[in-house]
Amino acid sequence: MTTPQRITMQAKLVLNELNRDPDKAHLGIDLARKTLLSRSTVSEILARLVTLGWVERLSVDEGSGNRAPHKITPAGIRIAEATIVPREGR
Repeated sequence: MTTPQRITMQAKLVLNELNRDPDKAHLGIDLARKTLLSRSTVSEILARLVTLGWVERLSVDEGSGNRAPHKITPAGIRIAEATIVPREGR
């Protein structure tokens, strides 16, 4: 499967982390910690992935400090599975 857009290694890391638990809503701060990317980098990646339709931005809960959770879409799952980044120890 080819992807319609060039995907950076950082975007692959974020997609793969979202795909580890596709039913869960993920916060950018948690994705940054798990991928070892900066919060601003993760935020930029999430915005681009939302535009591509690979990730959806969920509504912000009151008291969450304006942190919107994100969830991978079925299209994002297909892309993540086609661009799997091997993890160390596998």
